[in-house]
Amino acid sequence: MLPNDSAAIGVQHLGVLKLFALPGAGDSDMDGDGLPDSWELDYFDTLEVLNSIYDFDGDGLSDYGEYVAGTDPTDPDSLFQLSRFEPQEGAQIEIVWPSASNRQYSVWYSDDTLYNFQLAISNILATPPINTLQLNLSSPASARFYRIEVQWP
Repeated sequence: MLPNDSAAIGVQHLGVLKLFALPGAGDSDMDGDGLPDSWELDYFDTLEVLNSIYDFDGDGLSDYGEYVAGTDPTDPDSLFQLSRFEPQEGAQIEIVWPSASNRQYSVWYSDDTLYNFQLAISNILATPPINTLQLNLSSPASARFYRIEVQWP
């Protein structure tokens, strides 16, 4: 999360990331841990290391979160987080985040809390390794919170 106090447009922004996905059809999960076996075997030669509720690399994102986001569960520097969040000319902001193939993203905003989010834009296709989005602030509030959601198409 990267707060940004923007003197240019007088708005404070906060980015929040959220994961949402269901394993794809046909993915086997022989060990019943909520992770596709093929994905686990991409990183280890066993199904005994990763588990959907654990955080193998200690980066704060569960192994299931790493699977959904398309990040590396063995690399603590492979994170699903806002890379850049900056005001632009006029009433626009630029949001940049890491992306992975076969994912879609949605951007949500809230003017009052970290709840009550409204959809700003959805069905943003991944452009690995990063996505960049310019958003128009039609009526900026004194504080605005953003959330990026990743999901399987």
